[in-house]
Amino acid sequence: MVSARNEEAINTQKKALIYGFIGLALVSIAGSLSEIFNFQEGSFLGSEADIVERAGLFDSKATVVITFLKYIIGSIAVFAIVRSGFVMLLSGSSEEAVGKERKNLVAGFTALAFVIIGDFFVRKVMFNVVQGDNE
Repeated sequence: MVSARNEEAINTQKKALIYGFIGLALVSIAGSLSEIFNFQEGSFLGSEADIVERAGLFDSKATVVITFLKYIIGSIAVFAIVRSGFVMLLSGSSEEAVGKERKNLVAGFTALAFVIIGDFFVRKVMFNVVQGDNE
C-alpha cells in the first residue's frame, strides 16, 4: 500500500483493509450472537433466566469488542502524536511541514481525549447496572 504512488490504488487498498477488519470483527462475534439470539427453545424473550443469561453473554462480548476498539484507536492516536512530534523536530525551518504536523498533533490528542472520554462513558454509564431487590 505504501509503495503504490497511485492515489486511486491507495484508496482502494484502504477500503479493502477497513472491510477486512469489519469482516474479522463480524466473524469473531458470530458465535456469540448465535448464542444470544438462539430461537430453538421459543423466542429470545423466553424466561427471565434466559433473558439474564443472554444479556450476560452480550455484555461480555460487547465489553471485549469495545476494549479492542479502544486499544486500536488509542494506539493509532499515540502513534500519530509521536510521529507528528518527531517530524516537527526534524522538519526544522519548513513552516508548511510544521503547520501540517501541528494539525496532526492536535488531531492525535483529540482522538486520545475521545478514547478516554469514551472509556469513562462505557464503564460508568453503559455498563454500570445496579441490580436491586425484586422481592
